Amino acid sequence: MDHEVFLSGEQVATPPDLLIVLGKNIGVDSTVADIQANQWHLSVESRLNVLAVGELYQPGMHILFSGGKTAGKDTPAEAEAMRSYFQRFSPEVPEEAVLTEEVSIDTASNADEVSKQLVGASYKHIALLSVSYHVQNAATLFKRYGVDIETTFASDEVIKNRSPHHEAYAVAWSSLGRVRSERKKEAGRKVLLNTVDRKGKLLQEITKRSRR
Repeated sequence: MDHEVFLSGEQVATPPDLLIVLGKNIGVDSTVADIQANQWHLSVESRLNVLAVGELYQPGMHILFSGGKTAGKDTPAEAEAMRSYFQRFSPEVPEEAVLTEEVSIDTASNADEVSKQLVGASYKHIALLSVSYHVQNAATLFKRYGVDIETTFASDEVIKNRSPHHEAYAVAWSSLGRVRSERKKEAGRKVLLNTVDRKGKLLQEITKRSRR
């Protein structure tokens, strides 16, 4: 069955031929121990992103899950964990349509590593998917690392089209205190990205130190 493509409830005229999907495992009231203990090795936010892919996928599209071993060397990379979760719930999608980037540890390195992986590729319509509070800052970084993001998708908006249950869940998730806190953090990050930290290097150093 064909899927309509949505961004915040509005249909997008041209479906992407590449959909980049970010993990959001660590730092959203989700610790390394939480991810290691979860059967999927994924946070709620990363699972929301994966479920949204199932709503957006159309034949001919490539999906690129991005995220490295943020929860320790003995835990799967975020990208591999997202791919496994996706293939369980969307087995109809051909394996060759699903790609991974398994080196990055934060959004800036997501952008940098994906940019390297796309050298020589011929995608014409590239989209980026993450949760709503994260996706716009992420798109800013991707563009600054040379990835031509044409469209952004907020996973918590997309999954509202999946079922009434998912719509209710997305609304409840959006009102959580930790999610409101993340929105405030991303507002601060936006200021940094538009002034002294245009490629996210300062934030990257903070991330590295926090995960030692």
